[in-house]
Amino acid sequence: MFYSKLNALRGAAAFFVASFHYVEPYGRINALFYNSAIFVDLFFVLSGFVICTGYLQKISDQDINFRQFAFLRLMRLYPVHFAIMLAWLVFVVAKLLAANLYGIGSPQDDRDLFWSFFETLFLVNAYGLSDLFNWNFPTWSVSAELFAYLVFFCLIFAFGRIFASPGLLLVVALFISVSGYTVLYAVGLSQEHPELVYRHFDFGFLRGTAGFFAGVALSQIDPGRWIKNRGLLTDSFLEILLVTAVLWLVSVSNDSFVLQALMIPAFAAAIGFFSGQSNGVVSVFLNGRVMQHLGRISYSFYLWHVLILLFVTDVFQFVLGAETNAKGYIAGDAKWLVAGVAFASTWLFATFSYRLVEKPFRCWSRHLVSDGWGASRATRKLDRDLVSGQF
Repeated sequence: MFYSKLNALRGAAAFFVASFHYVEPYGRINALFYNSAIFVDLFFVLSGFVICTGYLQKISDQDINFRQFAFLRLMRLYPVHFAIMLAWLVFVVAKLLAANLYGIGSPQDDRDLFWSFFETLFLVNAYGLSDLFNWNFPTWSVSAELFAYLVFFCLIFAFGRIFASPGLLLVVALFISVSGYTVLYAVGLSQEHPELVYRHFDFGFLRGTAGFFAGVALSQIDPGRWIKNRGLLTDSFLEILLVTAVLWLVSVSNDSFVLQALMIPAFAAAIGFFSGQSNGVVSVFLNGRVMQHLGRISYSFYLWHVLILLFVTDVFQFVLGAETNAKGYIAGDAKWLVAGVAFASTWLFATFSYRLVEKPFRCWSRHLVSDGWGASRATRKLDRDLVSGQF
């Protein structure tokens, strides 16, 4: 099943995460954008909801094996990641040459760059193997999501028939999710930074798994079946109220673990509501061409945005002579122009990488699994749904 409004929500989450990286160097100039790093967790919850909805029965019935499942998920995530890492490599090598040969910019520690490149390339940068965070650091969430996929498949494959009992998977998923966030809080206290958004390259795998299983629990509740079309005015009121509440909670979350953790049920409520048949003004906006396109390119957008921002910043600094602040970001009113150029460029690059890399590899992997790996008819339909749908 393709949830068009959830597709758009994923695009909105990518936009807010990018906005966080655009405004964070300048302090709290906007509370919503400054705190919007938490929207990464919407990815996790949404992924758990969609993957469980699409794969639960097939894994339980063993209509899909681990090789097929892993291959489909990797081909969904890895090809565009690999392509963008090559772009990062060109960018970083160019900066090193410019710094060492021409004195433009600051030279970096080559040894750290070498190790962290492969840590990021192979998506093992959410396990605390190092504290290096100098390549495409948003990929920690991709690493975390792959871990969540592994846990989900093993759990369902081993105990899927047991989970046929009504409510049992809901209880287990909630237990995993709550336990994960409890451990994250304890880890944060021990490091004097209990805030959830600080868990990325160290315990990111646990943060991703906790969010993912919150989505699994949501799929078992399936609130969308109760959300009906109640008319434009009623639906619009409920949608605006829900979106306003979520955005307000993000705006006031600041450095509070409790408020950041409350974002998980808030995101789940939004996902559950917009998985239903509500058709107010927010739904119309989410189903519009712009938001649907942003949803389709959201993964590429998410992976491109930091590299594009750094490149545009360098162009403004070293080519156009713009002033920078203490963190090396463009100062003054020019920062808004940088943000606009970076956003537009990220949209463009994401569109091309989606069409030239992401979508072709996804379709190829679907056909390979269906035709070459002995998938059943049910699995072929599942693959078509997932490739044309959420992930």
